[in-house]
Amino acid sequence: MANREIKRFLTRVNSSNLLKTRGLIIFLASMLIRANYKPPIMSSKAIALFTLLLFAFNITSFTQLANYTPQGSKSNISGEKIIITINKQSDQINRSPLAPLSLPDILTNFVSLGVNTVKTIISHQQEKYTAIYASNTSDNGLIYIPDPSRPKAAALNIHSIEVRRMTDDATIATEIVIKPEVEPQSGLFRLKVSELNMPFTKAKIKKAGHQGKTIDVSISIKIDAMWKESGNKSGVVDSNDYTIKTATLGDYNILVPGIKPGKSVVLTQNYFSGWYQLIPRDAMKFATEESGWKTGWYTVTINVKEANPFALSSKQLSDFLNPTSSDISTFLKSFIPANAK
Repeated sequence: MANREIKRFLTRVNSSNLLKTRGLIIFLASMLIRANYKPPIMSSKAIALFTLLLFAFNITSFTQLANYTPQGSKSNISGEKIIITINKQSDQINRSPLAPLSLPDILTNFVSLGVNTVKTIISHQQEKYTAIYASNTSDNGLIYIPDPSRPKAAALNIHSIEVRRMTDDATIATEIVIKPEVEPQSGLFRLKVSELNMPFTKAKIKKAGHQGKTIDVSISIKIDAMWKESGNKSGVVDSNDYTIKTATLGDYNILVPGIKPGKSVVLTQNYFSGWYQLIPRDAMKFATEESGWKTGWYTVTINVKEANPFALSSKQLSDFLNPTSSDISTFLKSFIPANAK
């Protein structure tokens, strides 16, 4: 019963409500002490889990609501939100002609790297120099036909993806612009960091001295898609005869090291993701005039990590920025037996 309640509790814990949960635990504990509450006898496993929870809530600082200027000055904020905007290629007024894509017949299975639960210990002081924020958005029309007179000439319908971390007073703290680069012959595309503006960081900037003024940023981007495939293999399209297919088109990380925060960050080189797949050729049968010559639904999930390399060892920095590293909720769940009911 205890394990079930703990698992249910952990599923509700994330980086946005962890601080509130910790405060609630402290408040309840103080009330129990005042009431001279005597807890029942607990098993050693329950004691260990309870101790681990208290330890986790004491060391976690990913929920810190503060911004740091490039000079290291700290400003507390009341809240923030992460907004992802997808700008479509079909909506661009002066868009350049695109080479038609060679879409695959079928998709290969995407192999996830999994979650790395081996954690390097980071002190409470060091965690101030790290931060995580994430969000997702969904849209439709992943693939479109620019010229209806050439129905087989398909194109990727993403012009750019914008990620903004904004405070409650609408101040843009961080803005990342990501653009796709398509290989028409292969039907693959990768993502490139086009612009990076960081007037404020979420990870701490060292105020004194010349060191500790840069940030390493890790941007993890996952794209999931759904599409229609015709149930009629004769080639005749029946709008009522189809199946819905789903797949992860890719889940890759872009690492941008040594950023000097500011309103316009100078990118000294190109920073790319791995290669993403596109939905199969059969889906284009459903890109009709009725659908606006578009097809395919998709979800983009983005996870951003900031780390100040001044405060961490090279191993700690690598483990934190690793795209497969677990968050605190996943880390704690790994201690609960899989067969707990």
